[in-house]
Parts: sequence; C-alpha cells; structure tokens
Amino acid sequence: MKFPSSQRLIRVGVVSVTGDIYRGPVRFAVLPARNGELGVLPGHAPLLTMLVPGHVRLVDESGLVQLIYITGGMAEVRPDEISILADVAFRTETSEQQAAQQALWVAQQAMRGGLPIDSIASAHARLQAELALLPSVSGLRSKLR
Repeated sequence: MKFPSSQRLIRVGVVSVTGDIYRGPVRFAVLPARNGELGVLPGHAPLLTMLVPGHVRLVDESGLVQLIYITGGMAEVRPDEISILADVAFRTETSEQQAAQQALWVAQQAMRGGLPIDSIASAHARLQAELALLPSVSGLRSKLR
C-alpha cells in the first residue's frame, strides 16, 4: 500500500530485548495503544503511552507500510521522534498466518535443541506472540503451556 508523499518526517526507533528492530524516518505511524490505535504524524504533542500486543504500522519515506509486531511495551512520542520500547518485537514481512506458522516451527526447534535458558525464554515469548495471531491453534496453545 502506498500513501501520498509528504515533506515532513518523524524519526522512529523500535527496540526490544533482542535489540534494534527499526530505526529511521517515517511519514506516519500507527501504534497499538492501550485505549485503541494511536496515529502519529510529525509535530504530534508529547505523550507517553502503554502499548498492547499488535502491529506497529510505519509509513516510510517511499510511502510503503512497514509492519512490526510487538507483544506490548511503552512508547514515548515527541514532535520529532517516537521511541518504542517493546517486550518482544519483530518485523512481519509475510502474511500474519505465514509468519505465525514460521515462528511456531522456529520456536519448537529452538526448545527441542537444548538452547540456553535465555534463548528458550525469548523463543517462548515469540511463540506466544505468534500464537495470538492464529485463532485456529487454540488447542495447540494449551498443549504448550
């Protein structure tokens, strides 16, 4: 999806426990805030907000939408910058269902492979985030707990 061009940009940084997920200027951002989606344009009034599981949508300089799935966190919005501190975050470049199925497989392989406890915890958190995207796997979710 493309949006019309705009002269003004706002810097965005998205970080999680695994590191930087996104850094760069965007024209527009939509955040999954606790009280509903929050749209942010350059020049937005300063605020702090809690984020819930969902997609952060960023319209980059070329007008393309970048999707980043987060499991929750905090956002600080300033007129020229958005800082997002997410619990777990990752870019979703394929469809939600494909991304969820791929993450499920990767997490299962990581848990079976005898990884260090912090790697297993990270894999488990990502798996839980992906399972939230797949309503058809509710039975599988109960088996993993």
